[in-house]
Amino acid sequence: MVGALGTGDFLPFTETMRLFCDDTVSFTFGQYSATENLFGVVMGLEEQKFLLLPDGAFFEFIPVDEDGYGSEEINDEGKTELTMRPRLMDELEVGKLYELVFTNSTGLYRYMIRDVVRVVGYEGNIPYIEFAYRANHVCNICNVHLTGEHLKYAVKYLEEYTGVHVEDYSMYSNLATQPPRAELFYETMQPVPPEKTEGLREFLDTKLRESSWSYDLYRGSENVGLIGVFRVEPGTYSEYRERQIREGRQRNQLKALRIIDNEKRYDYFRSHIVHDNDKNAE
Repeated sequence: MVGALGTGDFLPFTETMRLFCDDTVSFTFGQYSATENLFGVVMGLEEQKFLLLPDGAFFEFIPVDEDGYGSEEINDEGKTELTMRPRLMDELEVGKLYELVFTNSTGLYRYMIRDVVRVVGYEGNIPYIEFAYRANHVCNICNVHLTGEHLKYAVKYLEEYTGVHVEDYSMYSNLATQPPRAELFYETMQPVPPEKTEGLREFLDTKLRESSWSYDLYRGSENVGLIGVFRVEPGTYSEYRERQIREGRQRNQLKALRIIDNEKRYDYFRSHIVHDNDKNAE
């Protein structure tokens, strides 16, 4: 049995681990937790949903729509405030997204950890939740919000289209192109068949338009450009993580890099491209 933090942003690493295991090996994802609190536990092997621990803290849930728009706004004093009453755990709708807020016994009051979860069922009055994405890790292109769920959806179809497992991936909001566009960087151990690189941008663009109404709207009006797709050389992401460690980051605090949010990181991944779908050439 393999026990690991293998859901949400870590799921690609779980799928890579499965390649080294046969059908007799089971996976358990244990618990959903952070340094600040324990939130939930799985109730069986291979489960990716977590039963909320109602005694772990006082939980509140801020409604979020499928395109990552929550109920916050900036008030006249320049401060962020909620514009909708947070829900309690017995008021949640199955299938909906919520940003998790909690108050615990060690002094954190209405703490916004910035995790967005999806409610997938109930055990009595206690919800089952799945981690969806980080609310502060969003690709923002001219007010189009592409979240971790949209990115995961696109990568799922990228694997289906190419027949090649994706080891890791990230997205960047490129506002310097005309029009601005999203750019997807992905790493595979095997090369992608040349015939599968043609039409890949258009295919993934269609999938993103299916998953996000705002992306579909802005693409239709041509205010957002066709997505850029770049395959980086094997080892790019592991090299990036080792670089962070050399710069002082703790190994156990490293998170999956889903949104590239600054020019330094962008330049790093650009320098490791082995296939550019803009040019459709190695």
